[in-house]
Amino acid sequence: MHRVQYAGGSVLTGDAIATALLEYAAALARNATSATVEIPVREADGERGIAQVLIGPASQLVSTHEPDIPDDIVDAELVERFAVATRQLAPATGSALTESESVVPVDDFDTPPY
Repeated sequence: MHRVQYAGGSVLTGDAIATALLEYAAALARNATSATVEIPVREADGERGIAQVLIGPASQLVSTHEPDIPDDIVDAELVERFAVATRQLAPATGSALTESESVVPVDDFDTPPY
């Protein structure tokens, strides 16, 4: 499971859903547009619920792995819809990012010593 954090809160969702959501949010941001999407989430009482998430240029989402929460939420159809929407937002003259290019490892950033 992944905890997707946003301004003022967080939701628990499946690993693949969280990854696809962030990739779609990044594609929307690159195109200066936004969308409201629904994702399945695990509620505080353990039940499954739905969250509406506004994503786009101003989205500041963080996804972290939650290893102690069993029973990953899987929705292959939703993940595929996010993937299709992400590809549709790719530049017509360029190519979409590969999976290895879509997430930049922390080590690739120059960070000042503190």
